[in-house]
Amino acid sequence: MAVTEELDEVPVSSQVIDMAIILRKKSRIKVPDAIIAAFALIMRAVLLTRNVDDFKQVDMLSVIYPWNI
Repeated sequence: MAVTEELDEVPVSSQVIDMAIILRKKSRIKVPDAIIAAFALIMRAVLLTRNVDDFKQVDMLSVIYPWNI
């Protein structure tokens, strides 16, 4: 079974968009990164990414480099 078969699609809600706009204004991060960070914050999830530096400016976001686990 492929990993992608186990993943769920999550729609972008207005709450995510609103949070992404706030993050973009406050942190000056790229729009796709702001949407990703907003999802993680709203879902109270830890973000696993190789691009840790792109999210350092986002307060309250837990970011983990997966190869350090």
